[in-house]
Amino acid sequence: MFLKRVMLFLFLFINGSLIMAANQEKVIKQVFDNGITVIVKENNSAPVAACNFWVRTGAAYENDNEKGLSHFIEHMMFKGTKKRGLGQIDKEIKELGGYNNAFTSYDATNYVIVVPSENIEKAIEIQFDALTESVFDEQEVNKERGVILEELKRGQDNPGVFIMQKLMNQCFLNYYKDPIIGYEENLKSYTRDSLIEFVNKYYIPDNIVIVVSGDVNSDKIINCIKNTFGTIERRKTGKISFDKSVFEKNFKYQTFSGPIESRYLIIGFPIPDILSDDSPAIETLARLFGGSESSVLYQKLKEEKELVDNIDVDIFTGKFGGVFLISAIVREGKYSNVLEEIFKEIDRIKKVEFSQEELNRVKSDIIREKEKELMKVENDALNLGFFETLSDYNEYYKYYDRLRRVIETDIINVASKYLNSETASIVLYYPKSQEKEFKDLKQVESIKKYINPQEQEKKESKTEVKLIKLENGIKLIHKKQINTNIVAMKFLFKGGVIFEGSFNSGRYRGITNLMVETMMKGTKKRSAKEIANRIDELGAVLAPSVSKEYFSWSAETLNTNFENLIELFSDIILNPLFDIEEMRKEKEDIINKLIRLKDYPDDYAFKIFNEEFFEWHPYGFYPLGTTETVKAIPQKYLKDWHKRFISPENLIVSIVGNIDIDYAKEILNKYLNNWKGEKDVKINLPVKISHNIKTKRELIEKNQSHIIVGFLGPKTNSPDYFAFRVLDTILSGGMDSKLFHEIRDKKNLCYTIFSTFDRFTENGSFKIYAATSPENEEKLEKEIFNVLKDLVKNKVTTKEIKSAKNFINGMFKIGFQDYMAQADSYCMYEFWGMDYKTVDIFLDKIYAVSKEDIIRVIDKYINLDEYTKIIVSSKKQE
Repeated sequence: MFLKRVMLFLFLFINGSLIMAANQEKVIKQVFDNGITVIVKENNSAPVAACNFWVRTGAAYENDNEKGLSHFIEHMMFKGTKKRGLGQIDKEIKELGGYNNAFTSYDATNYVIVVPSENIEKAIEIQFDALTESVFDEQEVNKERGVILEELKRGQDNPGVFIMQKLMNQCFLNYYKDPIIGYEENLKSYTRDSLIEFVNKYYIPDNIVIVVSGDVNSDKIINCIKNTFGTIERRKTGKISFDKSVFEKNFKYQTFSGPIESRYLIIGFPIPDILSDDSPAIETLARLFGGSESSVLYQKLKEEKELVDNIDVDIFTGKFGGVFLISAIVREGKYSNVLEEIFKEIDRIKKVEFSQEELNRVKSDIIREKEKELMKVENDALNLGFFETLSDYNEYYKYYDRLRRVIETDIINVASKYLNSETASIVLYYPKSQEKEFKDLKQVESIKKYINPQEQEKKESKTEVKLIKLENGIKLIHKKQINTNIVAMKFLFKGGVIFEGSFNSGRYRGITNLMVETMMKGTKKRSAKEIANRIDELGAVLAPSVSKEYFSWSAETLNTNFENLIELFSDIILNPLFDIEEMRKEKEDIINKLIRLKDYPDDYAFKIFNEEFFEWHPYGFYPLGTTETVKAIPQKYLKDWHKRFISPENLIVSIVGNIDIDYAKEILNKYLNNWKGEKDVKINLPVKISHNIKTKRELIEKNQSHIIVGFLGPKTNSPDYFAFRVLDTILSGGMDSKLFHEIRDKKNLCYTIFSTFDRFTENGSFKIYAATSPENEEKLEKEIFNVLKDLVKNKVTTKEIKSAKNFINGMFKIGFQDYMAQADSYCMYEFWGMDYKTVDIFLDKIYAVSKEDIIRVIDKYINLDEYTKIIVSSKKQE
């Protein structure tokens, strides 16, 4: 990722992360009389020690005649002293078994020596000699100038460095405006006297911080430093004044062309300095937004839309402020699309919270990286010294603590506060040979239409989805669609099979289904025939259904008949007659359906599977009940059941179509406002089943054997849900899925094979179904388990993940054309406790699923020592 490499150019050790291990034990700080600050941290984990020598000056402190001098001096610091000739310092450090390095940033210059701990005092002496006795030989100055000029040219040839420097120059009024390396004209003009004058001006005791970390004795180290650096005479220079204005606070845009092959884009937003209370949330936002292959921008622009070769997000932040950076290598002809999509996602991130799981994952990842870094004492010294040069080393630990407290709303707040198009800086660097591609995209006005979130939102959506609560407790979800005059509705009541287990010990299973079906067979003012005729007259659909956790009606009509259909529906739910004769008829129909169930062996196999898998839990009950339980249901209990569950506070209404929300609300209030009922029903019944292998075989005279193998699956409102959606599609999404390809295509063992999982608020089941001829039953079963064993052992590939996500994307968009599908989705997500708004970011959630997420759910749920296997077949067990 080119931005990561460029950030090293700006700030060697700040590349989007400043989190370290919060271990303040054995940190000692002293300020000598001459003004030098000394910090020592004992770390006895390895016989190694690091000495970091910091100077509180860098490119930000240079005036126009000093650009690049901090970096020039850093190059010269180990080039010889009065007692050590050229190359002698490097040689001595090597003989000590160590190494030395240095870097210049905007805010400071750092020199480091790392050695076995027994040689640390010698290393301190070498650094003291370099600071106080460097000769800055004129001949060596001229030689090193040539080296630096070559470094400058190398940076100019690097598109990432080139575009980053242009952005910094555009973003900042001062401090970080100019490149750390300086400019060719300045570099050619500097003499030995220029370097010495700068050293005398800035390399003074008050600007020096020395940090030693490692297997050392603090008292001994402090005495060593006092006997060397402590002898430097205190001196001051004139006070440096700093401008308060740091940023160019308006939209800025520049384009450049050059001898390159790709198209490089970088976008910057001003952010506060590293010590700001917002910094931990900003860093977390950067990671969530573009810090990995699972991040928002990477998934959207690279994986889903294929607009970029790479996209990255990082932060640069220092003493005087910083910049939030989004960089991309843009594919041919996609520049305007990339701009548009980036700003759409910026706008979206201000409105939609990341899950706590996503936040925890990112924070843990940052901490893990830094914990790994802190295996080395030189990194510990680096981090302590960095914060001390800015303010105080304790800020290092405070930053860590603040990051742990970042919550979802903090991310939205900092995104809204800082990621605004009005203050953005954009730089584009494109191939000189492609002028035609960008001729209409060079001016500010030419790109503004792509970065205006309000215009994008208006173009992207005709309406927004809203949820309001009516006075009597009904939840109304509404979305206006104007393509047709159709209005689709879903009326969902909490209830269903799960509540039947606790009612008279399950003796009246099927009561919810019988209630719903009988409600359609007559009210106090309409007969069953009149209800059916009225539905036909309205050209409407009004279809009931019963699930494990709810029962519902799906409805569809023209907008001109909306009120008529609501009036009919209100009559059905408020005034059911529950006529004894109609109950008898419905019971007879239900019992006949139960008898016919074996005529459909696939349905029958799933019934048997659920009973075996869920054991005692009502999720295992068949919605129609049993012949015995249906026969036993009396009219009184049916009416009581209706009273308990048909309640306004228990109802979610989802409406999608060409109708205004105010009108929908008016009509619902007209027919349902006076309706009162029981309070919202609740049930808490976790799924607890045996942790072993369960098998069952049922003989049935059919031409095929039906096999179901199932495992415990996730809850809907679970951090695992979206990862499981992707995993399920990898196994069973289309003809290139694992199950279809390995078992049908390669082995020709079946016609039908698929996987699925239950959408329940408690844990449901994940299962694989297949049907084959009885003679191939064992082969099919073996191949199913071979696929599962391979999944457990080898997991999934990046290609499989991408294909699954794209398949979900396509199926979602195709299915979402239908208003009923939309009404159903918004309703179900609200019912599941996942928030109806999640439907509109469903694909974002899918594309945010990482390979690690899928591996995690495989390991969590696919346990080959705990499963249920059902076989419905004409073949007897051998």
